[in-house]
Amino acid sequence: MKNLIITIISIFLVQLIHAQEPPLPPTPPSTSSSSSSSSTYSSSSNNSNEKTSISISYTEDDYKLRARFPKNRYEKLKNLIENTLGGKNMDIGKGYSKWSNDEKVYDIKLTKKNLRISLDLNVASPDLIEKFKNLGEDAKIIISGSSVNIERERVQREADRIRVEAERMKREAARLERQYERQAARAEERAKREIERAKRMEARKKDQLKLEAKRIERDAKRVELEAKRLEREAKRIEEKARHKGGVSSYIKRLLDDPKTVYTTTPSGANLNWIWPEVQENLLTSLLKDKLITSTSEVTFTNEKDRMYANGNRIDRSTKT
Repeated sequence: MKNLIITIISIFLVQLIHAQEPPLPPTPPSTSSSSSSSSTYSSSSNNSNEKTSISISYTEDDYKLRARFPKNRYEKLKNLIENTLGGKNMDIGKGYSKWSNDEKVYDIKLTKKNLRISLDLNVASPDLIEKFKNLGEDAKIIISGSSVNIERERVQREADRIRVEAERMKREAARLERQYERQAARAEERAKREIERAKRMEARKKDQLKLEAKRIERDAKRVELEAKRLEREAKRIEEKARHKGGVSSYIKRLLDDPKTVYTTTPSGANLNWIWPEVQENLLTSLLKDKLITSTSEVTFTNEKDRMYANGNRIDRSTKT
């Protein structure tokens, strides 16, 4: 809005000045174009008090400006160049001022009556090219001597620049908005996929746990059945062995246990037996099963690897 007000005021001042003091008509510039990729502008004025000439060449490879002017234009041109490029690459010599960078992208030389500008378009950035084009236009306006036109055109260029920048920022904002929407959509889609994948993994784990639980249950049942079968088989074998006069495994474990094993202790010249409590239990079981009718029928010996019946040793050849 501020630039628009300045522009309107400048236009109003131009109209007012033109109405009060009509300026001398400048010499019409002659423009020639040698090809579609180059253009040349030249203008000259031969007034009695001042001589000016401007030549601008703009090709595919370089931008050049050559100008002659009265001494009273020198300070304005110098201020214009300093405001545009600053004093970083400025070199002041005797009777001239020079601006150039280390890469030789541009070179400007200003004397009291001459101005030379050159820019390598093959190396310069787009921003630098635009800056030099505006610099050449401003220099051309200063050399022509129209201060009101300078301000008007400067304000117009600033307005155009701001408008272009606003359009660029608008496009950038739209691009960022589209990028944000795409990223948000991708993030949402990725989150959905992750959720679905987590659900599938959880369902798969549940199925695996169910299968594992069923397998363990089947194994437990199988082991239980096998244990019962072995228990029945052991009882059957034990019963069969008992019927044939053998000693049950339970009794054998008791007889081999340190608490019930037969031991002897010396007492004088004789060896006395210390009978364990299992003797009474064994005799009671034999009487209960009706294998004996009296405890006197059983004789205990210290022979672990032999069997006796009624005092007679039993071996493989003995018939019962």
